[in-house]
Amino acid sequence: MGKFEEKYEEVPSSDSLESHEPFLSHPRFTVQSEHKAFRMLRYGVVTVLVIYAAAATGALVWLSRQRVPQPYTPASSVISYRRQPLYFGEDKSFSGSPDHVDRAWRQLLEPLNIRTSYQEQLAAHAEITDEILQPSDGGYVGVLSVYHELHCLDTLRMNMDPERYYAGISEAEKQNNIVHMTHCVDTIRRSLMCKADPAMYTGYWIANHTVIPSKELRSNSDTICVNWEALDGWARERLLPADKYKVKPGPFENQMPGHHHHHG
Repeated sequence: MGKFEEKYEEVPSSDSLESHEPFLSHPRFTVQSEHKAFRMLRYGVVTVLVIYAAAATGALVWLSRQRVPQPYTPASSVISYRRQPLYFGEDKSFSGSPDHVDRAWRQLLEPLNIRTSYQEQLAAHAEITDEILQPSDGGYVGVLSVYHELHCLDTLRMNMDPERYYAGISEAEKQNNIVHMTHCVDTIRRSLMCKADPAMYTGYWIANHTVIPSKELRSNSDTICVNWEALDGWARERLLPADKYKVKPGPFENQMPGHHHHHG
């Protein structure tokens, strides 16, 4: 980073080409010789052109987004967007004692598995075979992508304290956990790159460079977010309670017909 104590010659913000070269004026005219009415008309034309350019730019951006067909989701009827601050501090529900944080994550992930219909699975291009998970009381098990990503993030969180969350697991379970974490890291990476929030943070010194931490990110920028309450409310109307609902046995089970299993 550059040295902040260096001095630079400041240039007035009005010192630009536009202040010296009348916009769209004829070479034979000068600002001093223009009639007041003509000057007013000229400024009016400039204003209209600026507004038109801004509107046209916005329209082009909107049209470019509309050209991309929106993928199917059964939650499309509740999807809306809103502008909100990029950064507004840590959420106290997800910081503090492990028990407190565990409760917050359990509640957040309650709609991880939801009940969907045959038509919704077809619209999502699912392969309808006897391998698909079916709750014993009807429908098909579905997972919205955002909850899958949150589940992955929760898995990484718990792996920061394996003695608390994974004590006593077998060697095979340890190896499977490593594979799962690798999958989760890549899932979150792809999602972040796909959504690619371009809102900006700024770095600030908060202490001498020998102190840990010595820098932090802050932002007064805004970003665009999905209306989470609406989406989450929709998912909760369909949630399948974790570790409680039953699914029909799949084709790989050596079970008597009609035997049901808990789905974890």
